[in-house]
Amino acid sequence: MNKIITIILSIFVFLLPLFFLPITTDFFDFNKQTLLVGTTILLFLLWIIKIIKEKRLTFYISPFHIPVMLLFLITTISTFFGSPYKLGSLLAPLGLVTLGGTTFLFILLSNIWGDLNDDKPVFLGLITSATILSLITLLWSNSIVTTLIKIDWLKSNTFNPGGSHYLAFLFLIITLSLLLAKIIGPFISKRTTVVDHKPAFFFSLIAGIIIILAVVSLSIRFIKSNPNLLPFKISLSIAFQTIKSFPSLLLGVGPGNYITAFSIRRPAELNQTPYWNLLFSSSSSYLLTLITETGLLSGILFLLLPIILIYQGTKISKLKSNPLFIPILLAFGLQILTLSSISIFITTFILLALATPKKKLLDIDLSNMTFYRWLFLLGPFLIGSVLFSIILGYLTYRVYLGEVIFKKSFDALKRNSGQEVYNLQSNALKINPLMDKYHVSFSQTNLALANSLSAKKNLSETDKQTIPRLIQQSINEARLAVALNKTSLTNWTNLASIYLALINFANGADNWAIISYQQAISLSPTDPQSRLSLGGVYYQQGKYQEAIKLFQEAERFKPDWANAHYNLAQAYKQIKDYDKAKSELDIVKALLQPNSPEAKKVNDEIESLNTTP
Repeated sequence: MNKIITIILSIFVFLLPLFFLPITTDFFDFNKQTLLVGTTILLFLLWIIKIIKEKRLTFYISPFHIPVMLLFLITTISTFFGSPYKLGSLLAPLGLVTLGGTTFLFILLSNIWGDLNDDKPVFLGLITSATILSLITLLWSNSIVTTLIKIDWLKSNTFNPGGSHYLAFLFLIITLSLLLAKIIGPFISKRTTVVDHKPAFFFSLIAGIIIILAVVSLSIRFIKSNPNLLPFKISLSIAFQTIKSFPSLLLGVGPGNYITAFSIRRPAELNQTPYWNLLFSSSSSYLLTLITETGLLSGILFLLLPIILIYQGTKISKLKSNPLFIPILLAFGLQILTLSSISIFITTFILLALATPKKKLLDIDLSNMTFYRWLFLLGPFLIGSVLFSIILGYLTYRVYLGEVIFKKSFDALKRNSGQEVYNLQSNALKINPLMDKYHVSFSQTNLALANSLSAKKNLSETDKQTIPRLIQQSINEARLAVALNKTSLTNWTNLASIYLALINFANGADNWAIISYQQAISLSPTDPQSRLSLGGVYYQQGKYQEAIKLFQEAERFKPDWANAHYNLAQAYKQIKDYDKAKSELDIVKALLQPNSPEAKKVNDEIESLNTTP
């Protein structure tokens, strides 16, 4: 049984950084998360079988168990009591499912590894995986390789199984430190090293060279083009502003809801950076993301883990000399200073479970018990565990099936098969009606089909009945998305855009668009885009003074945005304030490329204003 468990764990750590499937909308994180859930359930069931087979229940504990379990508890409370969108908090890449699965895996491995104490297969799986990831990274940095590939998503030079080049870079740094520690550590302590085993030495040498080459290649890439990370100063400001209020101090905004905190608290200075029109789903530091999403105590508990490791290392020489000691500290340090990922987070806790000394908390011999006593003591636990595993497995299957069908709808969209898109998205919603992004996409699909039908020259009676139904369904789906997640800027702007598209078809659509854009502005007070859009609605209504006010606010938040100045110029022209209109067009001209078609158009408008009395 121990051998089976070791093989499964080794396969898991091998697959984790590499695993992806192009059958879901999120190729990487969602599938790694599913792999985690499946592996955890399997290892849990094997642990139960191990207890039954050996007729002995042992439970090991380490100094890390309490902070890890408290971190999971706080995340659970934050998900169900602090998050405005609970399903999103559950399924976020580093949300409750990932943290829960990792916590469960940590406890399981601490107990299973209390009996095994052989990390060589796990080390082999991890280093082999990092080597393959490095080879993929090196190959995909070569334009010749990407040219030969015919699959669109696979030939992109941004493709990386790690989720992104930057996250792969961080993972490779950790595994490289592990490889070096495994080679150098025992040598320093005068124990047997991989050098004494020639096959292992040559494998480690080749793996090390390949990983180093990938790390250097990625470093050069980042020097040429910085990864899109939220500036640390802004990340720190958002975290601080979030925990200033009492509920958020304890629970944050909920796992996976960083984008909400970012939208509400993004400083106006961000509009002067290249990232002004981006929505960030995490800060530049996992620690700051954790504090923002689940509260200050979660951040303290996460910081406590490396502190405990260092403290234990000063007390236990065996731990300090363990080759895993430095890589674990490095893994925590990187997540404190920069991003994390599912692969990095889970690997950190697997290494922590393998490295730290444990002591037996329980050791119950079940062999002398009668069957009825054994059934009375462990029966409820075993039956409950199996039922829990079945229910969790079924729910995972339902969520995954919904994602697969939803992805198929996007494939159908590429083929311009509107009816197939409609049917697939409708089926995805039947399987998982709580996913807000399904409702957003379905609202847009209904609107697109309505527009397509209305463009026909000769409408049949069926078409005339179908168009109003599609329009109403488009509105209903957009409203449902908002109802599921009222703090999503994307959901409100989608609802506003649906109403905006229906101004000429539905009475009062313009007023509903205004209300929706106003809500979007309240969720992102320093974002100029919603103000420009709302100003556009007022402009269509002929309310030019209201439009001018909003266009002015948009350009105040982003003075170098040509669109804001151009729209303001058009509004000034409508109220016959030609001097101000010309002044705004002069600014637009200065912001545009001199020989661009847009610049020529603006020049023509300026000339027209010069001849206007």
